[in-house]
Amino acid sequence: ESVICLAVSRFGTYLACGTDGGRILAWSLPKGTEVPAMTREGVRHFYSVALSPDGDRVVSSHASGIDVWDVGSGELVHRYALGDNTPLRNVGSVGLSPDGRYLPFVTRDPLHRQTYSIHFFDVETGEIDPIPPLVGHTKDISCMTFSPDGSMLVSASDDNTIRVWFVAMPFGGHSLWN
Repeated sequence: ESVICLAVSRFGTYLACGTDGGRILAWSLPKGTEVPAMTREGVRHFYSVALSPDGDRVVSSHASGIDVWDVGSGELVHRYALGDNTPLRNVGSVGLSPDGRYLPFVTRDPLHRQTYSIHFFDVETGEIDPIPPLVGHTKDISCMTFSPDGSMLVSASDDNTIRVWFVAMPFGGHSLWN
């Protein structure tokens, strides 16, 4: 079983990793105490994981969608499934905003296979945020992260580009916060 992705919580209280064996493993830091493993029936490979700022939740992406887990218990809290009425198709990387409210996720347009975009879930409401998706990469977006103040989202892609998206202020039509 190999580690595919990992994340550390904002204040270094937890470490989580997704494996190609269909498990998410997590440890309380700095002692390295293992917490209950998180597993999803039918999931063989996790693409990406992100931890909430307080370390209480881990978000994971896989071929069937996105899951939100309770780190302490290892229980599934919420599942965002693939479907025709959402942009959840071919989900890749996921992240969390510094305040833990917004969950960016990567999708590939099934009709235009060279179009990759970043959409946002509002974690508080469970709804996809109505702002237009961030579009520009032409190959898979392998990772993304917010700046500590949440004003920028940075994404890296297999198209050999790194893009900086200004998301905390109206810029190019993209704003997460008023």
